Amino acid sequence: MIGWLIQEEIPFTIRIRNNSYTFNSRGEKIRVDRLFQSLKVGETLTLTDSRLLGVCPVYLSGLRLSDGQLLIVATSSFHQNAIEVYGLRWEIETLFGCLKGRGFNLEETRVVGYLRIKKLLVLPVIAFCWSHKVGEWKNNSVLPIKTKTHQRPAQSIFRYGLDCIRSELFNTFSQSKKLRKKLISLLRPSSENKGFYSEQST
Repeated sequence: MIGWLIQEEIPFTIRIRNNSYTFNSRGEKIRVDRLFQSLKVGETLTLTDSRLLGVCPVYLSGLRLSDGQLLIVATSSFHQNAIEVYGLRWEIETLFGCLKGRGFNLEETRVVGYLRIKKLLVLPVIAFCWSHKVGEWKNNSVLPIKTKTHQRPAQSIFRYGLDCIRSELFNTFSQSKKLRKKLISLLRPSSENKGFYSEQST
């Protein structure tokens, strides 16, 4: 794939496997993670010289993640902030993951037309933003997400908010006005929402 992108002159910022092979400054064949093994958690390093992945010249950047793993990115040209650029791409990938199998099953619609997809995306994207906002509010103001034994959260912020909204929608409400008030309070996190939430739960 990288070879095709270079041939078509398409700029890229792609995460690569840590066990991919390249060459060090002495021309020795090594795994790419060896080039970044000295990084501490939170530290980044961008190599100024291009390296070969197979026969493809790329520029490599690395980041030591909070769990100790390495994130290694290959780019088509030198970018000092390649890790930040990849972070933006990862946010987009995460969004589409939530719109698909992890949330709204968007691919099951089987819509292929550009304009139809464009229209179809509006509501799921709004729902994603709402879910994420509710998840942030509930995690910060009501009940923090549980942490598993390996120190990772049991749920994502998005999933936490989506489950909260689903739970509220399937509760029995005596009046539609009460439903609207409840949903608006979840959509607009504020200092008042915690009390409102507690009141409705008792």
